[in-house]
Amino acid sequence: MSRLTATRTGYSERTAKHQGSRLLTYVDVQEEIALLEAAQQEADHVDRSFLLAGLRDLALNASTESNRVRSYELLGKYLRMFVEQTETTLTHDVTPLAEFSIEDLRALRASQESIIETGARILEN
Repeated sequence: MSRLTATRTGYSERTAKHQGSRLLTYVDVQEEIALLEAAQQEADHVDRSFLLAGLRDLALNASTESNRVRSYELLGKYLRMFVEQTETTLTHDVTPLAEFSIEDLRALRASQESIIETGARILEN
């Protein structure tokens, strides 16, 4: 209990800190504080269903077209309907790598990563 809270409840400024500490040792006071904190967390709680219901309501009832479109866009992103796909084209001839085993390739990659990390540390300094 803070000094401010203790003074609000009638304790003098001089004894507020002591009285607050004393009151916190009582189980019923601790339980009441826990109940109040839980109620506040529940009141502040925003979950997935709340968010989706709000977006759905806005998508159906928005006053402007741009708000409606943005709501639909966010709902589509949530449903992963607009996942961007990237196509990669290989421009290097990797035929010589076919003679290496997986272990050899992993070791080669690890050695290159070590060289890159060393270079990055040098650039940082």
